[in-house]
Amino acid sequence: MTRRSPHRSLGLLVALMLASGAARGADTEVALVGEAQLGWTDNAQSSPDEPVPGVPEKKADAFAVLSPGLGLTRGTRGALQRLGVTTSVTLHWHERDADTWSNRAEYQGLFDLDPRTSLLVGTSASTTRAWTATIVTPAGAGELSGTLQGTGTTLTLGADETLSHDLTRSLRGWQGARFAYGRSLDDSAQPRSTDTQASLGLERSFRLDAVGLELRGEYGTVSSSAARPSVRQLTSTAVAIHRHDFGRYFTSRLEAGAMRVDRPSSGRHFWHPSALAALAYTDDWGGAALSYSHRATTSVTLGQTLLVDEVLLSGAVPLLGERTLVVAGSAGYQRGRVIEEDASRGARLEVTLADLGLAWQLAPSAALGLRYQHTRQLADGTAPPDPLSFRRNSVLAGVSLRFPPETELRRPLRQPLRVDRADDVRGRRSGDHERRVD
Repeated sequence: MTRRSPHRSLGLLVALMLASGAARGADTEVALVGEAQLGWTDNAQSSPDEPVPGVPEKKADAFAVLSPGLGLTRGTRGALQRLGVTTSVTLHWHERDADTWSNRAEYQGLFDLDPRTSLLVGTSASTTRAWTATIVTPAGAGELSGTLQGTGTTLTLGADETLSHDLTRSLRGWQGARFAYGRSLDDSAQPRSTDTQASLGLERSFRLDAVGLELRGEYGTVSSSAARPSVRQLTSTAVAIHRHDFGRYFTSRLEAGAMRVDRPSSGRHFWHPSALAALAYTDDWGGAALSYSHRATTSVTLGQTLLVDEVLLSGAVPLLGERTLVVAGSAGYQRGRVIEEDASRGARLEVTLADLGLAWQLAPSAALGLRYQHTRQLADGTAPPDPLSFRRNSVLAGVSLRFPPETELRRPLRQPLRVDRADDVRGRRSGDHERRVD
């Protein structure tokens, strides 16, 4: 059986996007994007403060990042689809072993299946090395995740979907699914990890509030390696949800419930609370969110299952009119404990991230950027393949180009966060938005 190349699959996806809506009016935008940056870091390969055998020593270095890309957006009355492909080359002045070639492709689609039903889907694929993963990710889009030294180039794949249906004007149901896969491309002895999630929810909306219930299931696997046995973990969660709108731009979300974590191989399990508290700011072009969460999860980049507490502030907000000056960033702290096979809590892992960027719009197609990033990881591990403690500071400055400039087709693709759905992309695109509350 022959394997279909990624280029053929990408070409097929582009053809399907162009063909969809061909028989009806559609807006299509093809954009060339690029970014050139110069930077300096005090830790070129995210190495520990103290030398560890098999891990490069901590060294400072200057570097350059070149990131050309292509974006394709297609909008119709019933659908908005977006495809992006980016290649990033990171070149170091002295530490040439730290040079990296990163690639990322992602697709998002928002479809109006009927006036009451919407479907949001997404897929992504990326290859990068651990010490450049956060550098090539835009400020404001980063996630808190541990770093695994010595794994070379890592492949990560992801897919997700959310189906939302209005049962009545004030009653909404939804179903979601998510899949993630990670593995090292350079070391076949490293484990392969998968994480599969599914959810089902129901919510009743009022004027400014909404209350609901969501059931979730998550199944994570980590293949066996020379250092660790294989892992299988099943997490079942039930939470009550309350949402509330504050004024025109702010909205909150509270979740409280319980989760059961099962290890099928050992027959052991434990119960634990599940919680989330979030405050979000939304506008037409972006937003910001402050959140706290307590959950169990499988990290496909670390190849471990963890029980984590996380505080995260992220987003992008214009400081001046017409988005002339935009601040974007991520800042947060995650404290995790590895879940052992007997369902006990094992090694500690703490991650701190501060990633702040400023973009000054010089012209409709050009912007200057300045960025600072701080990463700190505290871990109980003393040698690979366990995560190791390290600190890293990086400063970057550069220019980004986009031709043609951003248009209405560039609105963020997401399900509405607000109770009144004033941030619903469906309504803003098709003109049929209405408040569905009693």
